[in-house]
Amino acid sequence: MNQQFAYRLKLATGFLQEAYQYMSLERWRAAVDNAQLTVENAAKSILALSGPVGRTHNPFGYAKL
Repeated sequence: MNQQFAYRLKLATGFLQEAYQYMSLERWRAAVDNAQLTVENAAKSILALSGPVGRTHNPFGYAKL
């Protein structure tokens, strides 16, 4: 497991925990925001398994078709 993968996975887990906390408080906007960050960082952790994750809005450059 590489460092970038572990870092992104840890971030995703933290954002997911925060999303659950905000849901219990019925703070829907904050819950959705943290849920989105969870998905983004989980996806980046998967991309990190194949190499460094750049700051881009074109993640399909990583796909090997």
